[in-house]
Amino acid sequence: MVLIIQLDSLRFHLFLWIASAVCWCISLNAISSEKIIVRWYADLQIEDLVDNRSSEIDTESKQLNLLFQQLSNSYDIELNSLSIAQGLKQVKDDSTLSCVSNAIKTPERLNYTVYSEPFQLTLSHQLIFLKNNKWVEAGIKNFIANGNVDLKSLVLNHRPMGVGVSQGRSYGKILDEIFESKEVFKRIYWRGAQEKTAGLFQMLRRGRLDYIVEYPDVINHLAKQVKGNQEVVGFPILNNKEYIVSYIACSNNSAGKTLVARIDEILKKLGKSKQYFDVMKTPYLRSSLSSFTKAYNEVFLP
Repeated sequence: MVLIIQLDSLRFHLFLWIASAVCWCISLNAISSEKIIVRWYADLQIEDLVDNRSSEIDTESKQLNLLFQQLSNSYDIELNSLSIAQGLKQVKDDSTLSCVSNAIKTPERLNYTVYSEPFQLTLSHQLIFLKNNKWVEAGIKNFIANGNVDLKSLVLNHRPMGVGVSQGRSYGKILDEIFESKEVFKRIYWRGAQEKTAGLFQMLRRGRLDYIVEYPDVINHLAKQVKGNQEVVGFPILNNKEYIVSYIACSNNSAGKTLVARIDEILKKLGKSKQYFDVMKTPYLRSSLSSFTKAYNEVFLP
């Protein structure tokens, strides 16, 4: 009788141990299957990403779709439409996990973000003006050498507020240093309103500005939308890089570093694919494709 009771007690305890082990495993599986939430900031229309569409000039939504498809098993992306500058401020203030796409590296930003491998490649900014504006064309001649314009000298010797740029964005190390120098800063027109690029182009067309600094293909796209197709001219800027590389910047914490490591794996594979190249070359005119292809090979296929 005593033996039977002991056996029953043993079976009961064994059952409890197995049941607790099963519950523990189920609990672990449930925890491991939970997706990590990422607040993602991008300077685009959310519906473009959801519908996998974009204008011919904006390839970011299609690039993000390719990336998000491979992140979706582990991460729940909460997408927010904000300018890059505003998105970076959110990342800086967020102690959990957030990212911004299409961000340029700067020393200050590296203090609070961790950057991915290259995400986007763009042929660099140029000094843009309207074609057949004789006064403006004459004014630039003294500042051009070997096809490049000396932007700093032009700004300092041209009429104040004659050159327009967008406020709250980085133009890369060389141009940022020019714009932020005291003597240049006060002579430039800084546009800080919404639709900055389109607004600057409208000011250029109306004669309120003589020049703007922008990506040539962005301006070509805006010019095509004008009735009669407004023609523009662009000059490369002296000492400026031929192209600009932008990245994905995430929170500088353990969660951000883990996410960026995974993003790097994906971007390295995407960068070697024809699909990614075809998406990124979409905005460029035939005359620019050779320069773009050369730059792409340097960045994504070194």
